[in-house]
Order: sequence, then structure tokens, then C-alpha cells
Amino acid sequence: SVLTLILSVLAQSQTIYEDVVYLKNGSIIHGMIIEQVPNQSIKIQTKDGNVFFCKIEEVQKMTKELVENSKNFRLDLNKNTKKHGFTNITELSLALGIADSKEGVSFGIQTINGYQFNPNLNAGFGIGIDRYETYTTFPMFIDFRINFLSSSVSPFFEAAGGYSFFAPDGPYNFRGGLLLNPSIGVKLFVSSKTALNFSIGYKRQENTYRFSSGGVIFNSKLKESMINLKFGATF
Repeated sequence: SVLTLILSVLAQSQTIYEDVVYLKNGSIIHGMIIEQVPNQSIKIQTKDGNVFFCKIEEVQKMTKELVENSKNFRLDLNKNTKKHGFTNITELSLALGIADSKEGVSFGIQTINGYQFNPNLNAGFGIGIDRYETYTTFPMFIDFRINFLSSSVSPFFEAAGGYSFFAPDGPYNFRGGLLLNPSIGVKLFVSSKTALNFSIGYKRQENTYRFSSGGVIFNSKLKESMINLKFGATF
């Protein structure tokens, strides 16, 4: 699944290895082996671009070792991640229409102020702006997030719902409507108090609108069904 793939990439990104050549004279060269002639010689390039040529009889051993910065980064991530306190979650979104949706795409931004009760539960109140092809909405909603792991990298489930107010910039007199947006995603702490969020979910936006035709006023309802992608940060 997409979630499994994201978790795998994030896990691998925290572990970086390099070639290390130990010479019999006591020298140690860190870098990447770019050429190796069996039983004769090797060439290893260091991070600063220098290339060293070594005859095989000069080499004591060759290994692959964890880069020190990578090791420290991984330990720091798992050391002191935020467990409770006030939070702000700010995210950008891209939604693509499916099923009965009349709008093909929308772009938006939202910010949620809330409280993290423990490593696994965060609740807050959010506001935002979403621009569709023919109108603009201003959603106000409640947001609950459940982290499945108490670690620096965790999948999470989000349940968001509220009401969207419509800006009078389209051909119809939109009145607003119910908003639902459940999602699943991954949360990655990049410091003790800051995390990146990636999620995919289902967005349901309802609205009522009024328009006139031939002197007659009509009321109607519109429902948008969309796949919603979000990227942002938790502070």
C-alpha cells in the first residue's frame, strides 16, 4: 500500500552507509569505492571529491559502515519527541474530484490549533480556505488525530468534520454545507517538537445554492466527493 511504501522509505532514509577502507599502515579512508580490480587495486572517492588509489596488498580490510551523522540523526529522532501540550498543525491540500463531483480539482490551506493529550491523541479546531474551479470555501472544523505508535515515525488516522462557508464569487448564491474529511497518513518528527505530516483521505463537501431562471428562484444541493492529499507540519 501507499502507507507501507512511505514508512519503508522514511525508515531507510534514516540509515546511510559508506565504504570504509582500512590500510595496513593505519590509515582509514571513508567514502565510496568507484573502481575495484579483483586481487589488484581499488579506487575510493571521499565526500570532498578526492580519489585514492590503493593496491590490494596495502589493504587490511574493506567494510560498509553506518555514517556517523545518520546514526546521530536516528538517535535524536527517537530521543525526546513531543508527548503532550498545545499544538499547531498547518497543511497544504490538493483534492481531485471522483464519483459525483462536479469540481475536478481544488487547492487549499488549513491551520489547526489544538492540544496533544498523550503521544497517541491530538484534538483541535481548524480553519482554512479551499479554492475550487468555480467557487471558494472557508471551512471551520473539529480535527481528531490518533497516532498508532509512540515513536518518531508513526502512521496516524485523522477524523475531521465541520461546516464550510462559501465566498460569493461564483455564478450561484452558495449557502454553505457539511464538510467531512477522514484520512490516513504518516507523521515524522524532524526535531523534538516538530513533525512532518503526509496523508491521503476522502473529502465530502456539501452545499446548497440559490439561483434564478426566468424570474423563478430555485434552491438546489451539490455534493462533492474528492480524494484529498495533504502535506504539512505539526509544531
